[in-house]
Order: sequence, then structure tokens, then C-alpha cells
Amino acid sequence: MIIRHLLIKIANGCLAFFFFFIASVNAYEFPPYEGLNLKIEGQIAENYSNNITFASDNEDRIEDLMTMLDLGLGVQYERATRVLGINGRLNRQLRTKSGDFDNSSERISIDFKNEFSKYDRIILNSSYTHTQVPGLLDEGLNARDCKELEDRFGVDQVRQIYPECDKFEEEFGRFTGKFDSYNNIVVLNYSRDFSDLFNIRTGYSYRSHWSPEEGTTDSYGNQASFGINYGYSAITIFSLSYSLNENRYKEGDVILMQSASIGLRRYITELLYVNGKLGMDFSSSSNNVAVEASLAGQIDENTSANISYFQGDQISSDREDIFRSWRVTGGLTRELSEDLRSSISGFYGQGEFISISVTDSLFGGSLDVSYDFWRDKKGKNISGKLGYTYSDLYSTDETRSYSRNGVTLGLTVGF
Repeated sequence: MIIRHLLIKIANGCLAFFFFFIASVNAYEFPPYEGLNLKIEGQIAENYSNNITFASDNEDRIEDLMTMLDLGLGVQYERATRVLGINGRLNRQLRTKSGDFDNSSERISIDFKNEFSKYDRIILNSSYTHTQVPGLLDEGLNARDCKELEDRFGVDQVRQIYPECDKFEEEFGRFTGKFDSYNNIVVLNYSRDFSDLFNIRTGYSYRSHWSPEEGTTDSYGNQASFGINYGYSAITIFSLSYSLNENRYKEGDVILMQSASIGLRRYITELLYVNGKLGMDFSSSSNNVAVEASLAGQIDENTSANISYFQGDQISSDREDIFRSWRVTGGLTRELSEDLRSSISGFYGQGEFISISVTDSLFGGSLDVSYDFWRDKKGKNISGKLGYTYSDLYSTDETRSYSRNGVTLGLTVGF
């Protein structure tokens, strides 16, 4: 009965959305003007979840069928040495059973890159986000969008601003359940190339977190970083990095952490590489070995893959604590045809909140298939997506444990 209801709602909603936006796309056209581009994107999706609030087994779990409405608006100015983008996204959910229950999310972000010369450049990213449960903004950025952002601004920078590009990371080490969460982050980096084989980078970031939820703690923090990259050859690159991270809590104390590491990147092929870092995290409470290792890139013309391991300490933003964790993540994307793509991802991690001695273990997996019904050179497009997501959190604090299944079928139209 649920499946039949789901199919009926999907058919009606997608057809209405399809014809409405086809008319809009053909009626309005926003051609680039001297490097200025305007992008409007709308999405409608049907989603079924057996735990819409990520509630534990001891709480009231809510199972529901949802119509997800997503609207994105972006303005981008691009020149040979400068890129400026301003993007906004609004997500709303209409529920079948619990109509008075609202999950919503909003984000506005600014991305800026300026090359002063062929040797030095700055990158500025800023984002303000409001969410109630993890993953509400996942549908707004697909793998292709994330890859374009990473190529333009760098992997580390993008994952700070757009956590949905690293699936399941948003769930790991956070306050569980449904609650209003507001986050603001600003990241500014400067880098200079002294030669083809040697460059330095320095950066600063500011972040703040606040929530009216009882049990969470408002906080704000600053981070300064410095790094050196040295290319021993065209395929072997060494790096050194250092960062100083300070986080202050409302009506609480200050956590100060220093991190230092040495790294190596080795290209196996022109587009496939291994990356490794080894270092230490030093904080007022304890010290810990930090390890990063990854294999990523293009396996062939149609297939890209990545697998990574991370171990280290992170300062928690919603409680006065340090989250000491390790995790393994992996993903595979395959272009099945010119218009058909599939991707699969997995996550397993374990972490401990040091001061309260609570340990979490999170397992997650997802499978997505997308199809471009229509795409032209000016950027107008109509695409569909079918996805399945599973996540399971086990915690020594039983009130934090939950499991969740979700199925999504959606249609996106952009122009």
C-alpha cells in the first residue's frame, strides 16, 4: 500500500513539476553577460524514511512519506583570473502523516577566488546554514557539482563549507535527533608558488555554532594554518603543515588544539594518486597521533573512485569536548552512458567524546542512479535521480543510538 501510494504521488508530482518547468525554461533564458551567469534550479522528490528525526530506539521514531521541495538560486561572475559565486538554497518538506511536523533547511554561501598573478592567489569561502536533521541539503549538490567545486577551490576548503559533499560526515560526532542548528563559517586562504615544485599556503577560518536545543552548547572558534608543498618530482610531492585551533564555548571554557603533520602524495597515473599524512594533535586534555591516507582519482575514462582512512582529534562544536575518532570512507562513480550515472559510497567510523567517555560507531551506505533527460550547452537541464541511504549508529549512550533507511526518487530542472 505504501509503495503504491509512493508511486502515485511521484507520478503526479513529477509530471506537474516537469511541465511547469519545461514552460519556464523555454520562456526565460539568462544568457551569460560579460562573465556573469545566473542559475535557477528547482527540485521535487518523494522520500520515504523509517526514522525521519534520527531518533533512538528509546524515543518516538517517526516513519513517513515526504514530498521534498528544493529551490536553488546562484549568481556567478567569472573572468580569466577571478571567480565570484553567490548561491542560496531552500529546502522544505511536506509530510503525508505528520503534517504539523516540519523539517527545513536553508543555506547561503559565497565563493571567491582571485589570482593576483600566475604565482599567487587567494580563496575566500563563506557559508551560513540552518538545518534540523542531517542530510536535508544532500540533494542540492550532486557528485558532479562537488567535483567542480573541489577542482576550483580545493577538497579541504569545499568540505568545510559543503559537508554534504562528504556523505555521512555530517552525522558522525554530532548531537543526535531533530534540533535547530545554525552554523556560520568563513575560510580565507592565500597561496604562493615560488616555482613549479615549491609553494606555501597560509589560512584563517572563523566558525560559530548555536542552537536553542537543551543539551547543546553555543560556540565560536578561530583557526590559523600554514603549509609548505615541495615537489621532489612531477609525480612525488612532500608537504608540511601546522594549525592552531581555538574554540570558545558560551558560559564554558576554551579548548586549544595544535596540529602538525608531514605528508606525501604520489601519482600512480596522471589522474590517480595516493596521499598520506602523519602527525600529532596536541590539546590541553591529551595528545594523539593523527593519520590520513587515501587513494583517489580516475580509474578509467568513465570511472572514478576514492577510499580514505582518517584518525585524529576534532573539537566538537555543539558541546565542550574533543571527539577522538577514526573512520574509513569509500566511493565509486561510474558513467554508464553519456546521460546515465551511478555511484555507491560507504562509511564506517568509531569515535569517543573524551570528557564524557561516550563512544559512537557509525555505519552508512548509499546507492544513487541519475539520468540526464535533457541538457544543453547553456546549462539548462532536466535530470532524474533514484537513491537509497542507510545509516546505523551504535553508542554506549543508548539514547544516541539509531538506525535509518531512506529511499528517494526525484526530478531536477535547472536553467
